[in-house]
Amino acid sequence: MAAWESLIPAVTTHFTDVQPIDLATWISTLEAIKTPTEEDLQDKPALKILDFFNGILAGAEAESHPLETKKTQEASETMQKLKPIDVDIMNAWMRQWKF
Repeated sequence: MAAWESLIPAVTTHFTDVQPIDLATWISTLEAIKTPTEEDLQDKPALKILDFFNGILAGAEAESHPLETKKTQEASETMQKLKPIDVDIMNAWMRQWKF
């Protein structure tokens, strides 16, 4: 399992004009937009699924458990060969997504 903190360098390489912040601060910033305009929703699409992110935050604040993939790995040779996400994989995704 890869910790998000270990992937931040790959993201900040592609987004040099932003500073990482913690999830709670980011959610609070979004929640401060009480009546989002169409422009707000365009610029910050996360506003549309704010409840989802609050659920992630609630889970992060509780004891977190990694997803169990044992049965999936037993059924899939591809899953058996996968390694945890690392900086190299994140960089590849960022290039593929054209960030």
